[in-house]
Amino acid sequence: MGNKRWIDFGDQRTMQYRLNFISFLIISFVLSACGNLTDQSIQETAEQFWIAIEKDDYARAQRFLADSLAQQTSTDKLRTFINHTGLGRPSARSWQEVKVDGDRATLSGFIHANDQSLRIPVRLSFQKENINWRIAGLERGIQFTSQKGLVTLFAPGDQESARLAKQTISAFANAVNSNNLQGFWDTMASTFKQRYSANHFASTFQGFIRDNSNLMPAIKHEPVFKRIPNIDRNGELVLEGMFPTKPSRIDFQFRYILEENTWKNSGLEINLIPRDEGK
Repeated sequence: MGNKRWIDFGDQRTMQYRLNFISFLIISFVLSACGNLTDQSIQETAEQFWIAIEKDDYARAQRFLADSLAQQTSTDKLRTFINHTGLGRPSARSWQEVKVDGDRATLSGFIHANDQSLRIPVRLSFQKENINWRIAGLERGIQFTSQKGLVTLFAPGDQESARLAKQTISAFANAVNSNNLQGFWDTMASTFKQRYSANHFASTFQGFIRDNSNLMPAIKHEPVFKRIPNIDRNGELVLEGMFPTKPSRIDFQFRYILEENTWKNSGLEINLIPRDEGK
């Protein structure tokens, strides 16, 4: 009889588990690699955008905007926004965090001004168009020290900004209708009240009362923002837009400052603009 050779393949279930584990490792590696490539692609888009800004080449910078943003943001508007927020001619960038959710993402970091001691918080929103990531929004933040340490603050989103704008126009409309501009002044930020007295405020806006202006229809409309709500270099939230009322639309610029975790008015400009019925 010939020698018998026994080959022990081991427990088939153990082998299957090993194969499954190896497959899991391969899939995890692929997902990790894809995640890194996505992060790199987003950061590269951001870098190219800011390099164009640094070179004052706003036509090139606009090419990195998502279609929806590019259609409503001319090169002049982009330049105005960048300069108004103190982000023009940045000397360097440092990116902190990328968050990806399907075909949308955000990138947070800092823009370093020519004075390297000044770091301006920024947050970019991205949208994937075909295979490319494009910038769909840009926010300038501020940093301040609280009891909990260093805090970075960005402007609220469109929905919260719209709520603030409607709250402001509603309160001002009520003040006009009741001939009580003092009551509205009382709700303003302390920094505003230190600069402008109640009498000064009342005399500035007395024309609305004199002309029996009715601003209440504004609260039935959603505000249309002319530019992205942002926090400017002074730390003020700036909302600029209009309420599409008829026969006159209501143009506004509202400013807010954060006091005791609440956005309070630190400035306002309101204009009634007559328009044709069809517009």
